[in-house]
Amino acid sequence: MAVPLSTGRQTFIEPIVNDNIPGETSPGFVCLTHRERQLARAVARSETNREIASELGLSVQTVKNTLSCVFGKLGLRSRVELAMWYARKHEWKDTLKDFDA
Repeated sequence: MAVPLSTGRQTFIEPIVNDNIPGETSPGFVCLTHRERQLARAVARSETNREIASELGLSVQTVKNTLSCVFGKLGLRSRVELAMWYARKHEWKDTLKDFDA
């Protein structure tokens, strides 16, 4: 299985090992859209649906629906699992930088 990673304007596919961790159990490629990656990052930063909606100019229901698609694509069941997946597989340093004083 592989996970797309975005660096600037290009998206690369990074192979990952399937060791029965949520988000890594489905065969094939996981292709999140740009919007889905934005929402995953916001969840990893502990933002609420309302905060995400306000920041991105979306309705709260759109955020809920999009996150539901993300959970399905990654085989995850909760925001905590999504945050852990994002921190492990993406730019975790970038996720945490806004918390630095």
